[in-house]
This record gives sequence, C-alpha cells and structure tokens, in this order.
Amino acid sequence: MAANLALVESGGIVASAWITVATDAGIALATTIVLARQGVVLRWLRLAAPALPAAGFVGLAAFALRDLPLPVPVLAGALVYAAGLKLAGFPQRLGISGFGGLLGGRAG
Repeated sequence: MAANLALVESGGIVASAWITVATDAGIALATTIVLARQGVVLRWLRLAAPALPAAGFVGLAAFALRDLPLPVPVLAGALVYAAGLKLAGFPQRLGISGFGGLLGGRAG
C-alpha cells in the first residue's frame, strides 16, 4: 500500500496499478508455495479459466462506457462480472450460497 501511494505521487495511477498487479502476483506465488509444502496443489489455470470470459466482458463494458462518469463503468463492470461468474457456476463451485438472490435466481 505504501508503494502504491508513493507511486501515485511520482509515477501516476498507471505505475500504482502495475504495483498492485505485481503485489497480487507475488501473493499468489507465495500462497502457492506455502500450500504446496503442505501437500495442497493449486491449479490456477483450472480455477481461473471459467472466469476469463466474464473478465473479457467487463473490459468490453468498461470500454463501451468509458466516456461516462467513472461510477457508471465501474458499477456496470461489477454487475457484468457478477452475472458472468453466476453463469459460469462460480458460486456453486466455491460453495457460496445466497448469491443467486442478487441476480434474480434462487437463493441458497
């Protein structure tokens, strides 16, 4: 977080975004190593692949709405992503109940 704040000042929002990506990748790598030492194998591509189409649609929605005030594409992106994850079956795959009620489906 300190690196983000420092880079926004000196390098702008893009530098801060890249620090966030690098930090998240480092956390994912460290988590994978720690879990592997405990005998848990994470298959990241298998976990992430079903969400990739939803992420692509978020990008398209944000691009289409890019000239509107920032809250509009952000909210639209969040709704598109939630719908995409629901369609991909993520709530059920992760054992989350009650998510369906947010998008008009059955809760639980």
